[in-house]
Amino acid sequence: MTLPLLIILGNQIATSNWSDTSKQLVWTAATLAFFGSMRFGELLPACKNSFCPEDTFLWSDVKSLSEDSFLLHIKTPKSKAKEGEFVDIFTFENYGVCPVVALKELKSLCFSNPNSPVFMFPEGHYLTQSCMNDLINQLFTPLLGPVASHLKCHSFRSAIPSAIGKCPALAGEKETKGWGRWSSSAYLLYSRLKLDQKR
Repeated sequence: MTLPLLIILGNQIATSNWSDTSKQLVWTAATLAFFGSMRFGELLPACKNSFCPEDTFLWSDVKSLSEDSFLLHIKTPKSKAKEGEFVDIFTFENYGVCPVVALKELKSLCFSNPNSPVFMFPEGHYLTQSCMNDLINQLFTPLLGPVASHLKCHSFRSAIPSAIGKCPALAGEKETKGWGRWSSSAYLLYSRLKLDQKR
């Protein structure tokens, strides 16, 4: 996933025939995953019809730090840290893909209970990783054809590290690892792009 592809995804969502709430819900999941270098499994319930409060990203896990930032509590990160991990989300202006704006808009449309999942559709079911993968494919296929099948939820986690990897002057190993919450050289798997992907 890249910034231009995220912009295209936003345009595809905006022109879909979904309800405004459904559009905002999927768009917010995409922007948070992109700018937070997050795994969708950290954000979305595993099941469409039920959720586990100990694992699921709830509205109580969203803290507003200021007008232009949020602190997200990820309760079950891959690191298995007992207290979970925290991800800062900041404004990103001028491209129409700001995660702070998206989250604020979703909250105005959906928030009802601090103990409810952030990504719950008005009908009462939840956005899952499987559903998100299907939607990504559905939205990109008309424009990209078969290439769309290569874009999955996991693509979002590598977005920022890949961008940084193309411009080493922006950040070093420590900063890249910190951005993606990596504690090992695993970040290298995310910051390398094949030649065709770079092109």
